[in-house]
Amino acid sequence: MANIPLQDWNHVLGTLDQLQQELTAAQQQIQAGQQAFANLQAQIQAQVPPAAITRKVEPFSNPGVYKGERAKFREWLVKMKMWVQAYTSAQPANMDKCLAVWSQMEGPIAGRYSHSRITECQEAGVWPPWDDLKDEVDTFFSPQLEREWARAQMQRMTQGAQSIETFLNNFTAMKQAGRVSDNYAFTVLVKAVKPEIVREVFIQGVDEGDFDSLRNQCRTVGQVMERVALIISQGHGWVNTAGGSC
Repeated sequence: MANIPLQDWNHVLGTLDQLQQELTAAQQQIQAGQQAFANLQAQIQAQVPPAAITRKVEPFSNPGVYKGERAKFREWLVKMKMWVQAYTSAQPANMDKCLAVWSQMEGPIAGRYSHSRITECQEAGVWPPWDDLKDEVDTFFSPQLEREWARAQMQRMTQGAQSIETFLNNFTAMKQAGRVSDNYAFTVLVKAVKPEIVREVFIQGVDEGDFDSLRNQCRTVGQVMERVALIISQGHGWVNTAGGSC
């Protein structure tokens, strides 16, 4: 190997040291850049809520139950129509759509209407198509038709196995919805309540045509009779003072 002057070796070594320092600085800059990029990604992910990525977007939510509030009916019906149409693939048959609507109706008027229509369709085996169903529900809750329907229902009502409290509440709701006069409601209620209750009420005395008085007395007498019937059905053991039963 040719002899290289010492000063040249020193120059080479100095150059190598400089290159090593520059390489080390470059590596540090690369690492710093990678860390900065990782920090930026973490900040971006922290600012985006997970629900924004994973949440399933539904076009319409189920409008829920209509409980008979007149002021909320129109809004409920519009939302119900949109919901059924949005999910028509899940409710392909006429029966599916009818049950989807009628099963969400409750209350003295709406609940009785939906129950009677479901029963009628089940017995006939025929369910109205979607367009007819929309028109039917919309038309039924027009003031005039609702009054006529409530009056017809009231005329057909009988207490049967219902408790006196339940029956009177339903009867009164139909009377109010149908805007029936007290005199006429008095006559219908006399025929609708159990004969033994009406008999006891008239024995005690009630003014002809006084619907509120008849209703209140039927409630009082009926509740007493129901309690007596419950006690008799459960049996009763009398205990004497000696501690024995007889």
